[in-house]
Amino acid sequence: MFQRTQAKIIAGTSVLACIASQVLAQQTPTESQPEQRVEVLPLKHGVAEDVGATLQRVLHGARVTPEHRTNSLIVMGSPDSIEDAKQLLAEIDVEVTRQNPPQSREKLVRAFPLQHAEADNRMLATLSQLLRTSDRDISSLQLALDARQNQVIASGNTAYLEALATLLDLMDQPASDPAAPSELSVRLLWLVGGDSGATRDVPDDLKPVTDELARYGVTGLKLGAQSILRVATEEEFGSHFVSNLDATWEHQINGRLRSAPDDALRLDIQVEAKSEGRQVSSDPPQYVPGVSTQFETTITTTAGHFVVLSMNPVGDMDSVFVLQVNKSN
Repeated sequence: MFQRTQAKIIAGTSVLACIASQVLAQQTPTESQPEQRVEVLPLKHGVAEDVGATLQRVLHGARVTPEHRTNSLIVMGSPDSIEDAKQLLAEIDVEVTRQNPPQSREKLVRAFPLQHAEADNRMLATLSQLLRTSDRDISSLQLALDARQNQVIASGNTAYLEALATLLDLMDQPASDPAAPSELSVRLLWLVGGDSGATRDVPDDLKPVTDELARYGVTGLKLGAQSILRVATEEEFGSHFVSNLDATWEHQINGRLRSAPDDALRLDIQVEAKSEGRQVSSDPPQYVPGVSTQFETTITTTAGHFVVLSMNPVGDMDSVFVLQVNKSN
């Protein structure tokens, strides 16, 4: 411990210790200056200049100096900022696996400050769930939380980071005006089994539903499509989207959400899903006609509960529609 600078040096080699001493020498000591530490953090996979620039933007009250000869970072700051740097490096200084798409090797790191939402474990779980079930395979993003600065740290390629930015913009919204109609989200999931061509796994939070369906002999389900709509009570809503399985499917959802006694919600909903016909053989020419399923129902539920709206065979596959209403704030 040096009394003049009130700083502590931790280094793995004499060369790095010399560099750290030079960093300390540039500081102007004061009587009120809090204890400062200098620690050398070696990198395993990232490049010191790139990772160091990212950490410098993210960390507050700390100084980050890249050391290219040993591919290390020299971090000077309070014990808390040093610990923050270590935790962030554990998340972002990772090896790109062979299973990742080729473009994911262009590793960038970006911090996303949040204005309204909280960077907590609930946020991380929600992001992980949405990334796993996204139509775009962006589940290879590396995520970390900086609760002190209320921001999300992500590592991935440019396209994946832009997709995450769009998702966070939707999630980082101010609380709705209490005088305005209550905003909720309607989550509709289409589970398919049999000869459907679906490859995505059913989200983990639907396990109680799939376990119950298995009791009725409905097994081997995959996620065919998922839609999340923001709706206001007492107002009509609608959505149209397309999913691609063995065939192209068009989905149309219309409904209206109403309040009911005892915090219950009453939902009128109409759902239609139809596929286009497709050619399955050219010699001789053979076509499979399109199929469709549709239904209209009214349910009463509470926020967070899953409701199985329909379960029926469609062509050569099983079709199950599951709905969940959640609070948006």
